[in-house]
Order: sequence, then structure tokens, then C-alpha cells
Amino acid sequence: MARGSLTHSRADAMEACFGGAASKVYSYESCCACGNEYGNSSGRSHCWVGPFDLSYCCTFYASNARLLPHLPCWRDADGPKHRVQFELAGREWRLWQKPREPFDTRGVMAHVMWPSAYALAAWMLDKTGTAVDAIEGRHVLELGCGLALPSLAAAWGGAATAQGTDIDRDAVQLARRAARANLPELFFSRFRADVLDFRDAASLATVAAKPPGVDTVLISGQLYEGALSIPLLHALQTLCSPEALHGPHGILDLD
Repeated sequence: MARGSLTHSRADAMEACFGGAASKVYSYESCCACGNEYGNSSGRSHCWVGPFDLSYCCTFYASNARLLPHLPCWRDADGPKHRVQFELAGREWRLWQKPREPFDTRGVMAHVMWPSAYALAAWMLDKTGTAVDAIEGRHVLELGCGLALPSLAAAWGGAATAQGTDIDRDAVQLARRAARANLPELFFSRFRADVLDFRDAASLATVAAKPPGVDTVLISGQLYEGALSIPLLHALQTLCSPEALHGPHGILDLD
């Protein structure tokens, strides 16, 4: 859902996004924090942190405005927000949040709504797009779900089952609360949220072997740390058939 400035030098890309980039010092807070000095306001700006590299933090949201409208920031001048409300696929959604001080990666990542989750959910609910075959009637699993907006959208969009999973127990509780608030009974019955560490090979193997299996795996906002990329690819190898394709490139051979 993002395109990087790969045709430009890092200095040019940083200057284009932020201005005066050469003299700046970058960190999680300066690059990723919602509504920060570098312009990220959850959809209003085009600048966002790049995968793996907080030092240069410059990729761009997809330009399609219907995927990324202005979204509510998880905090404002009065402090952190414990609930956000927004429109998606013609209806209002409410998500509860639990950002924790000192509002760093560990205290925020799993506990607030991120634009990448909205973009993935919007893609799935676009009935004119390519996601219909991947969702309708399928058994869908989300890894690192946080508040689980994509897997909630999968349940709403016609998945046979939609399971959100996260290592963080508070996030799983928030996802369950969101399901109760947003999904009518028919769709609520298709959804569940559970604790799962996608780095744990044994736990993943258990999930993969349990009927009815997994047809579609959802991932959003999980590449904020380079160390997660290989575990995610191993997870896909465990959960998916050898013939499965995820995006244009398929699953890498890690052997």
C-alpha cells in the first residue's frame, strides 16, 4: 500500500518529504508518531516511515484518496485517544485503543489503529477490486492484528471465518471488543481473536493443521522492524500451500 522513492537518492527523498532533512535526527517518535513535526497525520500527509529503515523514513502512501482519507490520530493536544471513529465501506466503525506511556513502539504499535490496517481493510471491502476471491467464503487469518480492523473487515466482507491473532493480550481483548461493537450477529459469529506469536513455529504448525485450515493470510504494518521480515516469511511458508501467491512475487524460498 505504499510506494517508495526508489528513483531518488536518500537525501533527495528526505528533502522532498521533510525539508532540511540533512540536519534532522530521526527516531520512531519523529518519523512514526501520529501528528508529528514531519507531517504524518494518519493520512493527511504523504510521508511515512519506510520499511526497515528509520534512519531515512521516507516512503509514500498510495495516492488513491479513497484508500487513505484523513483518519483520526491516536492522540491529540489533549493526550491519547481511547476510541476512534471513522467511515469505511459506507458505514461507521468504532475501535477502542490503549496506548501506553512512554508511547514508544512497545506501548503504541499493537494498541492503536494504523493507516496500513485501514488501507488493507478498504482493499478487501472494494467489491470491484481483486480481493473478492481472496475473502468471500475463505478462511482468513490475520497475523499481528493489533485492533484487527482487516480481519473484522474480512468477516464483514463475506469470509467463512476470520481470525485475528497477536502476541499482545491487550490487543486481542481490544479486537474482541471491536467485534462486539461493529459486527452484527451473523458476521460476529464468523470472527474470533486469539493470542498467537507468529515467530513460534510450533504454534503456527498447530494453526495450519487445524481444520478447516487457512486460505488467506492478512498482514499490515508488520515491517516496522527488519527483524520481523524473516519470521513473517517463515509463517507464510507454514500456513500456506506451496502454490499460494501473496501479491505479485509469491513466497520466497528461504531454504
